[in-house]
Amino acid sequence: MNNDEIILITDRSGVMGIHRHGQQMQCPYRSPFPVPGQLAGQVGIASSPCNSLCPFFTFHSFVNEVKLNCIHPTGRLEVTTEKPKSLPF
Repeated sequence: MNNDEIILITDRSGVMGIHRHGQQMQCPYRSPFPVPGQLAGQVGIASSPCNSLCPFFTFHSFVNEVKLNCIHPTGRLEVTTEKPKSLPF
């Protein structure tokens, strides 16, 4: 796999996530939010992944492309896999 490829990976629950450079892409339109840290009193920062749980995410399997309607005009990503890859978790 080329690390520059944009791929879709589907987890066991059926959620499709967009990955590039081997990392899940994050939503640029939602602000990061604070989450509890691993130690008492610590705070971490988390961001929302770009995935099929978003109402602006549409996968069109017949043309192998993802449409992101959060981008104006509608953005399109050509994915390099014909079918979403599944992760073992």
